[in-house]
Amino acid sequence: MPKPQITDFPEFYGGYISKVEADSLQKAVTTYSDLLIAFYTGLPEEKAAYRYAEGKWTLKELLLHAVDTER
Repeated sequence: MPKPQITDFPEFYGGYISKVEADSLQKAVTTYSDLLIAFYTGLPEEKAAYRYAEGKWTLKELLLHAVDTER
């Protein structure tokens, strides 16, 4: 799957998508998976479950959302 073109998504997401320095999904997974795994495995449970305000997502919930979205 190639990196989306600017016309493929709402403008709001452009800042996020521009941070990914890969031209395909496969390359992005290869490039960033080790960093993501290291981040989450090194995260203490209390920080993984922390939310900075009522109704905001925890880091665990963010990861689960990303995994569910990719399915």
